[in-house]
Amino acid sequence: MKQSKRILVLIITLLVSFAVFQCKEKIVISEPDEQAAFYKGTVAETMNSGGYTYILMKGDDGKYFWMACLEVSVKKGDKITAAKGYVMRNFTSKTLKKTFPSILFIDTVTPDDVTDKNANAENQKLKNFAGSEEEIKSKGRQSVNDCYKDIAILNGKTVVVRGKVVKFLPDIMNKNWIHLQDGTGKDGSNDLAVTTKGKSKVGDIVVITGKLAKDKDFGSGYKYSVIVEDASIVVE
Repeated sequence: MKQSKRILVLIITLLVSFAVFQCKEKIVISEPDEQAAFYKGTVAETMNSGGYTYILMKGDDGKYFWMACLEVSVKKGDKITAAKGYVMRNFTSKTLKKTFPSILFIDTVTPDDVTDKNANAENQKLKNFAGSEEEIKSKGRQSVNDCYKDIAILNGKTVVVRGKVVKFLPDIMNKNWIHLQDGTGKDGSNDLAVTTKGKSKVGDIVVITGKLAKDKDFGSGYKYSVIVEDASIVVE
């Protein structure tokens, strides 16, 4: 009797293992869309080799594809964003001893959760950075919080905001995307998205001038209740 139970347990274990194996086998690797303006998704698998990071990405559309960039710290399960790249077909990595039918080469990837955490922490450090409301208005500017608080009045109008760059994503939909903070506002109203042709880097103090817009949806997860579009940028 005991032996029969053991055999039954063994059979069940093998069936479960086979089912798991079959599920893994069902992953279909697609060719990256070289025409996409940017890529958003989740790291399904990653490995470092020869100074490069190879990532099997599960896009937000559910498709899997390989990408590679200069070595970067990411792990399975990370949500990432990558700018436009170029596809190589039948690429062989000598260090991995693996041939990829197609793989997307990009400059780098940005782990979304890491940058968001850094941005939230940065806003706490910027307390009193913007100055008083009177000081801001006397210079003809708006604070980040003003852009949210007064969006009904400012929608479609030109705003001028001074703040610190806490996130920079280059060359997405032919624009650079900046996240700006000045210590004002709370969660949900303390981070201002800006699109620009200008360049800056994380940590820069900048003054941006552009049109404020509300409820903009660019697709693929790029949806903003408030955003400054096509801004000019001056780095101090």
